[in-house]
Amino acid sequence: MLEYLRGGHGRFTFVRDDGFRDPSNVKTLFAPYARWPSEERRALRYARGRVLDVGCGAGRVALYLQRRGLSVTAIDVSPEALECARLRGVRDAQMMDARHLSFAKGSFDTIVMFGNNLGVCGDLAATRRFLRSAHAIARRGGRLLASTGVPAVWAKDHAAYVKKNVRRGLPPGLVRLRVVYKGTRGTWFPLLFVGTDDLLRLCEATGWTVEEVLTEPRRLPYYAFVAARA
Repeated sequence: MLEYLRGGHGRFTFVRDDGFRDPSNVKTLFAPYARWPSEERRALRYARGRVLDVGCGAGRVALYLQRRGLSVTAIDVSPEALECARLRGVRDAQMMDARHLSFAKGSFDTIVMFGNNLGVCGDLAATRRFLRSAHAIARRGGRLLASTGVPAVWAKDHAAYVKKNVRRGLPPGLVRLRVVYKGTRGTWFPLLFVGTDDLLRLCEATGWTVEEVLTEPRRLPYYAFVAARA
């Protein structure tokens, strides 16, 4: 992100623990609002009040909402991401792990987790714990706006991995990844893709009510959703 901000190419590769490689570019983290996935733009219409941007990256969500006049707190576990977000103008960027939120009860009206960030905590149990913590720091009537993807069992690059997870008793959409950048290998981390059935169960168990699921046919199996805190 810092390289791209300074005029570099920003290319890197996601590597899955079975050897699958996905060449990527951080430029999507800098995209203007008009180029965001339509499901995210539609979900963001529900944003109001004080906002928490979880996994802010380069700050695209926080910056857009700041320009709309909302008060935004952005968090990330990466010091480099936070440096990038601050350099771009994010006013309140804090280092914090989504698995260990340290805000007072009822702090936020809106919690945003775009870019597959719903699954950054890991497996279903960890995601359930996050949703309970998010419920605690959200105000009554607050909303969670997030995006994730249905486990892609039909795609040839992913079907065997999904089936292996099922045989091992793991969530179908749980993957283990690391980033490779200019020959440097990052640490392994889990990422969970959540199907809509599991999403409904997770929200029902943690005090959230799914109000809307937003899809874009050209981007399936990815989707965004809006959930409300009772």
